[in-house]
Amino acid sequence: MSTILLVEGSESRRAQIHELVERCGLFARVLEARDGREAERALRGQGVDVVLCDLETPGVSGEGLLQLRGPATPQTSFLFLSAPANLAQALQRFDHEACDVVPQTVDATDLTARLRLQLRLGRLRNEVLEKSAQLEQESTLDLATGLRSRVFMQEALRVETLRAQRHRMPLSIVRAELDPLPQPIDPSAGRTHETLLRHTASFVRKNLRVTDLSGRFGGEEFLVILPHTPIAGGIAVAEFWREMVAKHRVSVPEGGGIDVTISLGVADWRPTTRTQDELLKVAEEGLRAARAKGGNCAVALGA
Repeated sequence: MSTILLVEGSESRRAQIHELVERCGLFARVLEARDGREAERALRGQGVDVVLCDLETPGVSGEGLLQLRGPATPQTSFLFLSAPANLAQALQRFDHEACDVVPQTVDATDLTARLRLQLRLGRLRNEVLEKSAQLEQESTLDLATGLRSRVFMQEALRVETLRAQRHRMPLSIVRAELDPLPQPIDPSAGRTHETLLRHTASFVRKNLRVTDLSGRFGGEEFLVILPHTPIAGGIAVAEFWREMVAKHRVSVPEGGGIDVTISLGVADWRPTTRTQDELLKVAEEGLRAARAKGGNCAVALGA
């Protein structure tokens, strides 16, 4: 269901172009505009794929028309009709992201080939954009839990650590990990493992502030970043998370339920903390201490 917009001030010339485009058979809709104002209205609300425009459009320059690309039509292809005498001027439109310059004497066969090419390029651009968005999402989100990915959390912690150093503001982090189950899960039971991860993640995701960040940090480990939060606040978040996970039995796809607990290590930024790696190490030491106590507890070393 492709749409083309014809922008031409001359009614007779517009009718001729309309007929040529209709003969191409490439578009479900052929819109018309007499000047820049009508073209702008069409571009804002009609979902236009291709614009075929006279080089000298009443009410708007060629560059101005190209600037009408809005958020709704960022991939619209612009083609300019030009007389041979104006070819040099028309070619300058490429500097402003015009897609093609079409001779005013173009015949139906030539025009069809040019328009078909633009539609094909438009589809390819959309596929690239969709794939890029998918890859970006996969690189910043952990698909199993819906939390942020390790890569995202590492960069976020670097930024927050620098902010804490610069402004001398409190910053706490929590590292958490699933405690070993009384009966290990069969490695083939992938759905059960993912259910346990989602169960653990759900309680932290629903109970953080907008400014807080939570992510899966690898395997069965999670990380929470708490800007503007002193160590006491970090311990409170960790304890609440621990209690909620332990209190709710997990229903698993294979049937029955599993009791899950987590161990947590809490650390806060201090003037002697220079990097995010040092902060992560302190939190990891607290996590290992919690594990050594038997699990299902939170430890903040040096608090």
